[in-house]
Amino acid sequence: MRRAALALAIVGLSVAAISWSAPPLAPASEKAGLAAFETVKAVLQNPRCQNCHIPGDAPLQFDAGLTHAQGVLRGSDGFGQSGLKCSTCHGAVNPPPSYGAHVPPGAPGWRLPPEH
Repeated sequence: MRRAALALAIVGLSVAAISWSAPPLAPASEKAGLAAFETVKAVLQNPRCQNCHIPGDAPLQFDAGLTHAQGVLRGSDGFGQSGLKCSTCHGAVNPPPSYGAHVPPGAPGWRLPPEH
């Protein structure tokens, strides 16, 4: 008898939880939320993010998201494979403007983010 009562109570709570929905947002809050999401979306879809936050082990490059030249791969530590580490081309800082356009950018510890 106790088990049956407990089971009915659990089912009742489950149905109540499923049928509950959040109250609607005020129009101003909804607009602010959508605007905030657009900002986040723009960042996450930026080519500079998508070139390294990738499925697989081959980074992309340029705004067009082309396969990285030289056959670069993540490597076990994210810093590139033996013989072709990221630091081979990507220094700790950006090169000076006198190097010209289209040189590899730099940053301390240049690497791919951890695998997902």
